[in-house]
Amino acid sequence: MRQNHEEILQYITLASKLGTPFVRVLGDLEPEPKGDVDDNVVIEALKKLAPIAEEKGVTLLVETNGVYSDTKRLCALLENVASDAVAALWDVHHPYRFAGETPGKTVQNLGAYIKYVHIKDSVVENGKTSYRMLGEGDLPIDDIMMALRSINYEGYVSLEWVKRWAADLDDAGVVFPNFANYMNRYTKKSEVKGRLFDNARKTGKYIWEKDKMIDLTFSQVLDRVVEEFPDQYAFKYTTTDYTRTYAQFRDDVDTFARSL
Repeated sequence: MRQNHEEILQYITLASKLGTPFVRVLGDLEPEPKGDVDDNVVIEALKKLAPIAEEKGVTLLVETNGVYSDTKRLCALLENVASDAVAALWDVHHPYRFAGETPGKTVQNLGAYIKYVHIKDSVVENGKTSYRMLGEGDLPIDDIMMALRSINYEGYVSLEWVKRWAADLDDAGVVFPNFANYMNRYTKKSEVKGRLFDNARKTGKYIWEKDKMIDLTFSQVLDRVVEEFPDQYAFKYTTTDYTRTYAQFRDDVDTFARSL
């Protein structure tokens, strides 16, 4: 335990010198849950490291792996640590594959704790996880990206491709161009087409300046919102079967208008 503590301290110091904002930490060694982990031990370790990380301007990111693929459990752990210098790294694969979580559920559990994202794809063959190039597995990539947009995530989505875990994986010269090409569809969607205004805390964006009259019709306002945030949820009712992004809601409005 002491050795791990000292090693993480070295990474914090190095990250600070390099101007790197994050250091990944693993609360569990295995990608898939294989044994129990004492949450209290992890919490105490993070509480000791957090003040040092904060002083150095570094955030420790606990990855959603092993037992912490259960992101409700990870959220409880982060709440117990209660430090701005400790947050979450969402490895999108593990909660979906090993905890049966939808991307929407993961985002609901972790929300603003998500500061960095690892992405990869896989299928299950004969009860065993087999990794694939992005888009060639069965992870719901569209749902993952939509879930990130629903919380206005603006950080990195980084491909994780570790051949030392699986020597039969394709080489980087094949995998990375595939990743860049596949993800291009999402970067195009998220291009900002107009000027946006920061809120007071710099945690979100307004399309229009606050407290100013908008001389537009409802349909014009909706078109503008769809232009900026097409995949962000407009409605998500838990008591009725009605969940729509702004783009989907506009389609519903148009359909209703045509029926009048």
